[in-house]
Amino acid sequence: AEVEIDVVDVSITGIGFTCKEELELGVIYEGTLTIWTKEKIKVFLDIVRRHEKDGSINYGADFVGLPDLYKRKIGVYQTVEEETLKQGENIAE
Repeated sequence: AEVEIDVVDVSITGIGFTCKEELELGVIYEGTLTIWTKEKIKVFLDIVRRHEKDGSINYGADFVGLPDLYKRKIGVYQTVEEETLKQGENIAE
């Protein structure tokens, strides 16, 4: 069965997301992630964290077997996002 998730954050090692459905800790799920280049990549997620908040469930999952090419692309996005935030903070000062 498919479930919809709302991505909160992504790093080269994993993903944080919310989901209305219950997912089990320690279970590996298959999914499709659309990255910033608009590419859709197949990912395998090992659910390692679960926390209920405001009627939805926050999850943390580690990527399992994510190819280095996609790790690099996610890493580039993460770096740009961090730098953009830093510049925004500097502008506000």
